[in-house]
Amino acid sequence: MPAANAPNPIEQARLLIAAGRNADARAVLAPLHGLPAAVGPVQMLVAYSYLGEANVSQALAALRRVPARVEPALGLAVARMLMTCDSGGMAIDRLRPVLVEVPSSPDAAAAIAEAAALAGRPGLALVWSGRAAVLGASSPGLTAARVQGLLDEDRCDEAARLIADAHRAGADVDAIVTTTSTRLQNADSRIASLDRMMSALDPGILRRPKVATVAATAAYNTGAADRAAALLADAGWGGPAGIDLRHEVALERGDAATAAACVARARRRVVLNPGEPDPAIDLLAFWLRSADHDSEELLRWTARGACLAGPGLQPGPDRLFAECVRWKNDMTQRLNGRGGKIAHALGTLAAEEAFKGKVAVRNGASHARISIAGKDLRLRLTSSQIRRTTATFFAMEPGMLRWFAGFEPTDVLVDVGANIGMYTVLAAGLSGCRVVAIEPFSLNVADLRHNVEINGLEHRVTVMHAAATDRERVDTLYFGQTHAGAANQSFGQDDISEQYDDRDAGREEVHGYPLDVLVQRGEIPFPTHVKIDVDGLEEPVIEGMRGILSDPRFKSLRMEIRWLEESRQAFVNTILAQGFSVKVADDVKNLLFTRVPAG
Repeated sequence: MPAANAPNPIEQARLLIAAGRNADARAVLAPLHGLPAAVGPVQMLVAYSYLGEANVSQALAALRRVPARVEPALGLAVARMLMTCDSGGMAIDRLRPVLVEVPSSPDAAAAIAEAAALAGRPGLALVWSGRAAVLGASSPGLTAARVQGLLDEDRCDEAARLIADAHRAGADVDAIVTTTSTRLQNADSRIASLDRMMSALDPGILRRPKVATVAATAAYNTGAADRAAALLADAGWGGPAGIDLRHEVALERGDAATAAACVARARRRVVLNPGEPDPAIDLLAFWLRSADHDSEELLRWTARGACLAGPGLQPGPDRLFAECVRWKNDMTQRLNGRGGKIAHALGTLAAEEAFKGKVAVRNGASHARISIAGKDLRLRLTSSQIRRTTATFFAMEPGMLRWFAGFEPTDVLVDVGANIGMYTVLAAGLSGCRVVAIEPFSLNVADLRHNVEINGLEHRVTVMHAAATDRERVDTLYFGQTHAGAANQSFGQDDISEQYDDRDAGREEVHGYPLDVLVQRGEIPFPTHVKIDVDGLEEPVIEGMRGILSDPRFKSLRMEIRWLEESRQAFVNTILAQGFSVKVADDVKNLLFTRVPAG
């Protein structure tokens, strides 16, 4: 196709993306991929289409194909999209040539300050936020970048003064504070700094509902439930986020009156907005935190929310479980979060069916509390990632709980890649079985041990700080995230560094063992079940447990594996050849292998 014909398909693709027809847009753009003159705009649109499907990895791949040197406006747009993908380091690299061509651009200077804040480079963020201000740039995002730079250097009082100055100048303080908080949501080491900054703010600023919600969240996440309650009370009733947080805080403090008032206000939002999906779906969260909910009413409201948000609930066998999986995996619902919330409600009801009792989960100030059929278990909330996982826990891997419901006290589960012990604790606590929890990442192991101990499961659970692999050895564990709950590690090879644009992988030395060797030595009991979640390193684990697989005492294996990739299918077949059947457990990547009865 001649370059002169490129604009029409590009405009057509824009319209298709606006209509949510992302795959059609990519098909329209496909013939333009070989045109050098169109590669920048085309790959930008391809990236945008993938973001519409919440597919960040493919969006980043498309943005990497945009040439390093493009016109400044396009370079700035690419950088902004990279920031949307949380890739601040790559955005900085894209902005440097822009600043060479237009060194006095306030927009580019502001963008590099925000990218530096996102990348955790406070010095760069402070320098460029100052330069951007001299050039005339002014925005809540730019001020938030400077605030974050100060917090990253633990200069909390200075950050508070900057917000106070912005407030006196008539700036949008709500936007500055919420932007700062959003950027820090994955920087758990900075939550305490955020809390100190918020504590230093003038009471008049803290009474603003949105600011109070950020301040109360920071206080609550550092374990100060009473202070969080006081901040919310001083600010009065705010928006939906403030009511949701107020409900969590009230339940933590045993304040039944405030908790009931929160539910009443959530109901009122539904009445005032009868055709809107979010008030109805948000109301579910209040009921799902307590095991005394009416399950029939919960199902009715879940069905209502599903109808308002999309295609509703479909009939069929095993409806609750099947619909939980469908709503969780529906890409169109991921960006607005509705799919996860509806899936959580459906997963709660499916778990109630499996365990024949009420089910609930709520996040406290320091621990999540999971209640299943009268059994209460706790998990330490060390990081924001763990908080997000537990907030919609019953949507995460509903097939895992169904699997556990069939365990007996005589069973033995080996949990390979146990992380913080979320499923270790549930398996042992719910079924009474024995569990061997194997986890290589030291930060996760610390929380794993805590979670086992706080639930009184030391007599049923053995924790091993190790990697399961194909041969015994000491090797390097590479990791990209430095907080508890992180799941992106690689044992024996660095598959991590290339995933990060602004740093190399961290490293620690870990002992690796084949499961067969541990059984032969008597260091662990023979397992009847094994769970494997090791981020692409499944083959060495299976190679190290061939003896277990071939033993008729072994009942089942649950494994996360991208089995649809052609290169993995032969590997899956080697497991089936040991006498197993297989089915998709919930997510398409989660397989459950079950031994076929002899004869």
